[in-house]
Amino acid sequence: MNWKRGLFRFWVLGSCLWIGLGLWFNKDELFSPSMVSIKFSNSEFWYYPHHYGVEKISAEVERRLAQINADIRKRVADLEPSVRQTCEALPITTPFDHMTQTCAEVMLFRLNFERNVHDGWQNSVDLEKDFYVRIEIISYLVGLPVAIFLVGGGFAWVAAGFRSKKL
Repeated sequence: MNWKRGLFRFWVLGSCLWIGLGLWFNKDELFSPSMVSIKFSNSEFWYYPHHYGVEKISAEVERRLAQINADIRKRVADLEPSVRQTCEALPITTPFDHMTQTCAEVMLFRLNFERNVHDGWQNSVDLEKDFYVRIEIISYLVGLPVAIFLVGGGFAWVAAGFRSKKL
């Protein structure tokens, strides 16, 4: 029986399984683009890939907001006068959750308020962190089999020192 070859094959199989399973369980962090989430409302988030960068995401958000605000202005301008008067008659202190969507839009239009996104999303665009997370995962996946190989090779080298020389 050849222990050296058998243990080497066992190490190769174990390493392949370790790396394969590690890649499978970490596939989202390794292969999917990381996303920046921007909170538009309590129920709506916008998602953009990290690699777009702050400038491109900002431009896209501004474009979408301009379109939404233009749509609101058009809907309010196209309202029937009776509906608009009913909404404008509401006190300005009325909470938005106590009025219809149409009246909320009329109120926003009356106050010259434009829809916007919450600040702070720019801080989540961190490509360097994303890179280091991937490097950390890969180092664990490859580092353990290499360490086992080196320790096993060290034991084999020490054991070879105890063999008697053949004459």
